[in-house]
This record gives sequence, structure tokens and C-alpha cells, in this order.
Amino acid sequence: ECEEEATYRYPPGFSWDKDNHRGDAYLEYAGGANVVEVAVDPITCAVEVTGVWAAFDVGTPVDDRLIAGQVQGGMAQGLGYAAMEALETRNGRPLQCSLTDYILPTCLDLPPVTYRLLEAESPAGPFGARGMGELTLVGAAPALAAAVEDALGRPVTRLPVTPEYLLELVGHD
Repeated sequence: ECEEEATYRYPPGFSWDKDNHRGDAYLEYAGGANVVEVAVDPITCAVEVTGVWAAFDVGTPVDDRLIAGQVQGGMAQGLGYAAMEALETRNGRPLQCSLTDYILPTCLDLPPVTYRLLEAESPAGPFGARGMGELTLVGAAPALAAAVEDALGRPVTRLPVTPEYLLELVGHD
């Protein structure tokens, strides 16, 4: 015999109307802040990430090793997206068809990420935790773009921030 299927119930004070998409879509929100330091070569406009710092409010951390891996991996993914993962298409087909021409960051491309966790227990999360998933990814790209913008004194308005784009931006021949 099959057991009765469990139905999730929102905690008291929370509700979600799935038909009208109203209410508390998420019980908790995690937050974070990222700072990226770069060196930009004035001739080639090559960008080197020289420092990465972050702080995240994840409620009560459940597993420190998993959090460390999520921070390092998410920041690497976000910084790769920001600086080197160019995906161009022609007639609807990608021009980068392999890892030979779609460049991903390696551990040699990025410095270690220095991070801190702000531990404010979540009353709604399991064991007091909040989410950690994409949190480490989403702030990395804008932090890198802001660092390059600060270094060049010109607005950076697109990603990835490749040397080719920066050469256009600063007007080199």
C-alpha cells in the first residue's frame, strides 16, 4: 500500500495564492554584498581579478564546508560570466561551440574569496537557515563591472567585460 502523500503547509502568518500569484512566494530572503578588486592593463585592457570579498546573511549555517564550496563556486561562476564567458550567435547558432572557444574560469584565473557569514536565525527556515543557492552568484558580475568602471572612469554597460569591449570603451585603436 502507498502512504498518503504529504502536503506542504505554510507556517502560520504566511500564505501563497498560486492561481493569482500573490502572497509570500518565499518565506525568507537571504542577502549578500560583494566587493571585487581588479587591475586593468592600460594597453591591452586585460582585466585581472586581484581580490574578492563577500558577506552573506544565510541565517543559521547548517554545514560550513558546503557553504565554503558554494561561496567559492558561485563567485567563480559569477566572475567568469562577468569577465570571460562570451557567447555570441550568428543566425541563431552559437559561435562558441566548445570549451576551446567558450572560456570558463579556472582556479588560476581567480584569487580566493574572503567571506563572512552574518548569522541571524531565520524563524521560518529549517534549523534557522535561509537559502544559499544563487546568492553567491548574483552579486559577483556587477561587483566586477563596478570595479572595472572605477578603474577606467567610464561606465561599463554590458557583460562580459572583455578586453575587446574595454578597448572599444576607452577608444584605443
